[in-house]
Amino acid sequence: MSAPVIAMQCNYAYLDKLFTSLKSLLYHNNGLKIYILNPDIPQEWFKNVNQQLSSIGDNIIDLKVDQSGFGDSQISFSNRLNTMTFNKLLLPRLLPEEKVLYLDSDVIINHSITALLNLDFSEPLAAVKDLNSPDSEINAGVVYFNNPVINQHPKIVDQLLPASKQPGLKNADQSVLSNFFYHQAKFLPRTYNYEVGVEGYAVYHHIDRIISELARISDPAIIHFDSDGKP
Repeated sequence: MSAPVIAMQCNYAYLDKLFTSLKSLLYHNNGLKIYILNPDIPQEWFKNVNQQLSSIGDNIIDLKVDQSGFGDSQISFSNRLNTMTFNKLLLPRLLPEEKVLYLDSDVIINHSITALLNLDFSEPLAAVKDLNSPDSEINAGVVYFNNPVINQHPKIVDQLLPASKQPGLKNADQSVLSNFFYHQAKFLPRTYNYEVGVEGYAVYHHIDRIISELARISDPAIIHFDSDGKP
């Protein structure tokens, strides 16, 4: 049986956040194949980490991605994002595996996610509805890509990339994925993308729907630090 496939992304300046997320992932899960999309992380880092992981059967793969193609992409919340966030749009083209679970580098894995990795679905992707825009957007911090289904659409990646450059994108890559796939997505329970940071906004603006939805989850499987404070 092939190893479950994870994809994450990071640059050298964000490496401490990635390392924190990886440690939480590998504490609760093993036997994984993990691609790290990056422009500048030294090969020595990958060599050292894989030496440590060899005894438990995990493998971390250095996947360099040229960022020059995203120079005109529309970034929202520019204090938290850069053009690397659009790398996930390339996953159906970059990776040969059929199912790829993408995780942002600001998540903490709180439990085994074996059930999620074994999820059988026929939709192009599976994700959690975004708390702020549940009727129109997925949250792109945790996205399970079904590559064969996505690639049934001719040259789909060639459509996603120009869409990242369209003015007025509300939430960068998240809006791109949502515009293409929201109405075809399989929606996951919020335990797989529990957004930390949104609750303060919801309390301040008296958004009871968000407050009550978060309150229903006491022990999430994946905690997503979707704000300025990162683990």
